[in-house]
Amino acid sequence: MSLGAGVANVRAWNKGRLEVWINADKGYAGLQKVGEEYTRKTGVRVEVRHFDNAVDRFEAAMKARQVGEIPDIWIWPHDRLGDWVRQGWVVPLKPSEPVRADIVQVAWDGFMMGGKTWGYPLSVEAVALVYNTELVPVPPKSFEDVLALHDKLKARNIRALGWETGSPYFTWPLMAAGGGYVFQRRIDGTYNPQDTGINHPGAVRGAEYVVKLMSAGVIPQGGLSYQDAEADMQDGRQAMWITGPWAWEGLKQAGIDFSVAPLPSLAGKPARPFVGVLGAMLTAGPNQAIATDFIENHLLQPGGLGQINAAKPIGVPASKRMFWKLYSDPRIRTSMDAIYAGRAMPSNSEMTLFWQHLSTALRDINTGIRSPKDALDAAASQIRGAATAKAAAGGKS
Repeated sequence: MSLGAGVANVRAWNKGRLEVWINADKGYAGLQKVGEEYTRKTGVRVEVRHFDNAVDRFEAAMKARQVGEIPDIWIWPHDRLGDWVRQGWVVPLKPSEPVRADIVQVAWDGFMMGGKTWGYPLSVEAVALVYNTELVPVPPKSFEDVLALHDKLKARNIRALGWETGSPYFTWPLMAAGGGYVFQRRIDGTYNPQDTGINHPGAVRGAEYVVKLMSAGVIPQGGLSYQDAEADMQDGRQAMWITGPWAWEGLKQAGIDFSVAPLPSLAGKPARPFVGVLGAMLTAGPNQAIATDFIENHLLQPGGLGQINAAKPIGVPASKRMFWKLYSDPRIRTSMDAIYAGRAMPSNSEMTLFWQHLSTALRDINTGIRSPKDALDAAASQIRGAATAKAAAGGKS
């Protein structure tokens, strides 16, 4: 890096003031309270900013490097870590021994790469089946049973199930149930980006089932957005929702009596949600020492995590101390079951190809532009082609 580039990078941050970025579906209001307490104790101002699609905002900001428009602390799941490490957008950490001992190893594993630690885990999360207990006293064991349940509810103008059908994150569990895989994992734990299973016959069957749900009226024609699924669930027009713990608080505020269950099976095979580790990463700015102090001695303490959880549930906390504080909540215990049923999200840099091309395929499937097989075959071909080209170029984007 040239001296000029280094100076430009430093100018992109506000020295002596922490800026924390997080997605809008997380407990940003509680995080801001933690920041305000830190300001009262240290005099260091902490500003928490939240965005509806924070990952796009973060990546655009890191590319542009504009003054005052880069976070010191970036909170997101580990799945895109490989690309951010390669880009030099996040820096390795050296967690203190007390912090390392308090966080479960499976959470650290999500942020380990190349023998280094790249993030402080906050929680371990996976989607599950959230259901309105007044409408569904006993949740279905299989996705096939959803159709029969919908037949009972549609006379009351209630849909049985909804989720963001155009999102790979929420739809993937159905595709993975029959054997779909993102990238084939090698014996050494790395991934082969040229071997993707998003068009595996089982993945195609999962996508075909989404089309079947649309044909039956369970899902509206054209698919369902996250906002519409959330609104319908909160208004009692939808009985069940595939979502994560971040959605619980909104349901509580809407007065919905809900519970959580593992995702139903499809064709007799368990659905396999992505397991993500939500963590706090540091960018390469001048405030790393302050940011580390804020995270280790305030954010990751039970009081700090408790404030975030009070704003919006964090799900299964990575902190052992926090987990045992929440263990009496049956929703937390069921969420842990969902995590055991799931599979860890790969974190290699080619995950950006997965999100990009599967999103396009699901959009085409939802709108009927292509059949599930054609859309997934095209996406797989594009991923393999891009991964091959990247490998030929020496791994450079």
